[in-house]
Amino acid sequence: MDIFTPMKPANQLPSAAERRRKGRIRTHNLKCELGKVVDISASGLRILRKRKCTIRPGQTMMLNLRSDIDRFDVNTKVVRVIQLKNKRWEIAVELIAPDKEIREKLMVHARSAGMKGFAHLD
Repeated sequence: MDIFTPMKPANQLPSAAERRRKGRIRTHNLKCELGKVVDISASGLRILRKRKCTIRPGQTMMLNLRSDIDRFDVNTKVVRVIQLKNKRWEIAVELIAPDKEIREKLMVHARSAGMKGFAHLD
């Protein structure tokens, strides 16, 4: 391929949602003050909330993640807040500069969810 090779049209590229799903790992029993953490990726968390949400994209916050095996804090930035059906909310947060200890703790949760390997967190 050289600089004259045509690129694929935008409608043939995978959507942003499809690209994100490839790196997501479902969680079990991981919660925070916003709700249930349903999946984690190398860059962030997706949280489901059952109550009204006043959080706005761009806000930064320290979240306390907790499960049966651990409890730890992560610094995050709200990327997206979507109201779903049945009065539920989806909140996507980006991890802000997670250190080695936080990445290791997230790997433990990924493994406990049945996944072996979460190397792309490094």
